Amino acid sequence: MQTSLWAVVHSGKIELTEPVDLPEGVRVLVTLMPKNATLAEIPRGRTRVLGTLRGTVEYLSPDFDAPLDDFREYMA
Repeated sequence: MQTSLWAVVHSGKIELTEPVDLPEGVRVLVTLMPKNATLAEIPRGRTRVLGTLRGTVEYLSPDFDAPLDDFREYMA
């Protein structure tokens, strides 16, 4: 379950602007971002690097893209 809530910071403490329907003592992950931030600005963990496996495939069979005999009945 993922829920977005608005909150305001007062004296270094976060105050929710609406009540939350969660059991007492439940642990939650809170991600803070300014109200005017866009989804593109949300950190997503490690950044993927394109091309890191370039040059690792040494050989492809000439019939690599040919249809497989095992699936011939499904391709008719």
